[in-house]
Amino acid sequence: MRLSYRNQYVDYSKHHELLNGSEYQKLRSQYHAGLFLPVGIGVAGFLGTLANNPASSFIIVTGLIGYLFHVLPYKKHFDRSMKVALQALPEKDIILEIKEDGLHETMDGIKSFCPWASIRYFQIFREVVFISLASDLWAIIPSRFLTQSGFSLSDLRNVLRAHNVNEKS
Repeated sequence: MRLSYRNQYVDYSKHHELLNGSEYQKLRSQYHAGLFLPVGIGVAGFLGTLANNPASSFIIVTGLIGYLFHVLPYKKHFDRSMKVALQALPEKDIILEIKEDGLHETMDGIKSFCPWASIRYFQIFREVVFISLASDLWAIIPSRFLTQSGFSLSDLRNVLRAHNVNEKS
């Protein structure tokens, strides 16, 4: 089986999401927990000045609302920084040959080989096939390119299973 495909930003993004999905939730929780201190100080300041100086209370509340509108949408900030980092990765044209002895990959004129024994598992996530290799390397195969190579997702799945590569769900 010979596959020709291109890894692009969208594929790197899905790979990052696959590997760090739960980490994002953990980071977001820590981020929002850190909001309690400034919010608590703002509320205490508001209550302290409410009776004595309504103008100061208005300034504190306005500042607090502005602060919260800036920091609460953590996903927006996180996604923006990840997009910048992942878009810096170059698009890569890859030829992957799946043979009896393993995977043969050609990228930018460089040929590499991975024997079947060094393949940990494969996983299909958001229409991309991720093959986990030893040493934390990955083959990232977007399913949108399989038909251009004359194969289907089922064909690739069957070939990998035939070589005892387990599918992770």
